[in-house]
Amino acid sequence: MRAYDLTMGLVPAAVAVLLTSGWVQAQSKTADAEAVAADFAKCEQAAVEKVEDKMEAAVERLEAAAAGMERARPVDALVIRARIRSQCLIPFAKILRQGALVGEANELLAKALAREPQHLMARFMLGMNHYRTPEFLGRTDAAVQELERVLEFHGERIEPVVASTYLYLGELYVRQGREALAEQTWRRGAELFPTHPGLREKVSGPEHGDDPKVVAQPNRPVPPTPRDHDARPQPAVYALEPILVEAGTYSVDDPRAATRLSKLEVYTMPGGTADIFQTLQTLPGVTRVGDGGDLYVRGGDPAETPIYVDGARLFHPGRFETLNGSIFGVLDPSVLRTAYFSSGGFSARYGNALSGIVALETERRPTTFRWRAGANLVSVGGTVWQPLGDRAGMWSTTMLTHTRPLLELHDRTDDYPESPTSGQLMVGAALEPVYGLELRVGALGVSDRTTALISSTGYRGAFRSESGTRLGTAEVRVSSSDGRMAARLTLASSTRDTRFRFGVLERGHEDSHLGARLDGEFEHSHVVLRGGLEGARLASLTDGAVPASENVAPGSPVVRLDRNRRSSEHLGGYTEIEWRASRGLALLGGVRLDQLPGEVDKQIDPRIAAAYSAGAWTLRVGGGRFSQGRWRTRYALPDRGSPAGVPLGAYHLVAGIQREGAPALRAEAYTKRYEDYVQEDRVGTDAPVATVGRAAGLDVLIRPQVLGP
Repeated sequence: MRAYDLTMGLVPAAVAVLLTSGWVQAQSKTADAEAVAADFAKCEQAAVEKVEDKMEAAVERLEAAAAGMERARPVDALVIRARIRSQCLIPFAKILRQGALVGEANELLAKALAREPQHLMARFMLGMNHYRTPEFLGRTDAAVQELERVLEFHGERIEPVVASTYLYLGELYVRQGREALAEQTWRRGAELFPTHPGLREKVSGPEHGDDPKVVAQPNRPVPPTPRDHDARPQPAVYALEPILVEAGTYSVDDPRAATRLSKLEVYTMPGGTADIFQTLQTLPGVTRVGDGGDLYVRGGDPAETPIYVDGARLFHPGRFETLNGSIFGVLDPSVLRTAYFSSGGFSARYGNALSGIVALETERRPTTFRWRAGANLVSVGGTVWQPLGDRAGMWSTTMLTHTRPLLELHDRTDDYPESPTSGQLMVGAALEPVYGLELRVGALGVSDRTTALISSTGYRGAFRSESGTRLGTAEVRVSSSDGRMAARLTLASSTRDTRFRFGVLERGHEDSHLGARLDGEFEHSHVVLRGGLEGARLASLTDGAVPASENVAPGSPVVRLDRNRRSSEHLGGYTEIEWRASRGLALLGGVRLDQLPGEVDKQIDPRIAAAYSAGAWTLRVGGGRFSQGRWRTRYALPDRGSPAGVPLGAYHLVAGIQREGAPALRAEAYTKRYEDYVQEDRVGTDAPVATVGRAAGLDVLIRPQVLGP
């Protein structure tokens, strides 16, 4: 592989495009267009001559030019800074640092496109960054989608950038095995740009020589521009790069601090075992408790941090569950597109949650066939991505897990008389009949069993569990061509059944959930309006026997459960407004109204957040009220030693500062107050009910970002 060829710079033809584009000629009056073009040319020359001082001098002038246009043309300033990383810094960076620079460039371009989705140069550069990514990293589809967007918005403009878009998009189609569409794209480009040497070469045949007019001959009709039915881009609501790594590097565009992880981080995180939830445990704000994969966020119980998959709430995300939580997660990271984690002060979009949010999105429509097979110390599996024509596609992944080798490695076989095993299958399919409309369905099935020797309430014995998780989702997404309006309807059904055996405990439990939610967004000028509604029906069935006291040893008293049934509903809605008051200041306010599961009274939760950015530094503050119903699915043994009760409400206050660049710094102080405790539905304990709880702390993350030898 080339020395981390993630945009080592655009190919010479594309560099020429960047230096001569009409966009450069339209720069702010504070930055002379010719001077900007000349400085980028000096960067390229410095790379050829390997003279770093010349590059640094050009970068200093370009940064000054970008600073001069920040107020009048903030989007163009972001694009210049992205170009600095791609064209000037990467040729002189160490190999692994080059990857970080590309990530920074993509982040800047994503910010630019979030403000101006039709920005020609930002969209073109983002597509070319993906184009130059090694194929094994799977960015071909993203490159196609971005360059298709360029033609969707600008396909008829006679500009060099558009000509190069036709050229490279055709090459991407060839990479995907879509040769007919590639030829059609090149011919359309050659009609618009008959003197472009790259397009002339693509359409010229032995019988026509180099005559660029061949595409206009009557017997060789020119197909229409590949738009809508032939080259449908992804909806504008997904302008943000899906595998963008933002751990510790957050933008002022989102006043709420959060973390987005890439697949590569999940696979390579030390101690993460290629598991998304084990990886999330390494982030600031999460406390690791034992060997499990449950998320204890800033003092909160795992039940206070719900997990969403494609907009659907997942009952329990783990496998190999014991009384102390689950060991591994149920999701294969190979089909995860984004992983969004917030440890507090999250958006009003999310209700029935007290501590944090994990929102996972799976792969979208594949446009090229590929497959993956993998094995590690505990599992073996594979994934297939299969296009179904030009408008649809599907993927499927399966994984079988047997933990014996891992237990042998850590000398833990005595703790597990029977090695935990599991199997899972996950599938997804998507259809895009027209641009701006996407239909998706997905399904997940997991089963597992484990036997472990544990000690609890004075008894040591074998804990046996069997469980199964099933999730089905269907969603419809629509968006306008300019990306300023979008809506998403999600329908979901999930079930989970478990059976525990430990001493006198023999509990079978089934949970079911049927829900729907509708989210919408509208952007106008510097204001973004969001809103949504959701509803869910929850039910549970419990049978077997549970301890009547804290004793679980054989012979202890029990309470027989005769298929106890319960049900409840959750109805909620929210509205939120975000105002970008100035270039560096963003303000956000929202409110939720919920009828929570298991509760009678309605809850109103106001939430606010603000962020101010100055140069590389961003200050944030946010907070509000967060509510959750008493409905729980997890079982806990009776214990008089710990206070009983379930909190229904919590107040968050979060303030932080972060620095982008190298080193990246994020420091965040928080305080959380729990209140409105109610008696939990737990047999065999008369422990006092808590009345108030507090959690406070400081999270600090420092990431040098200077990698390589």
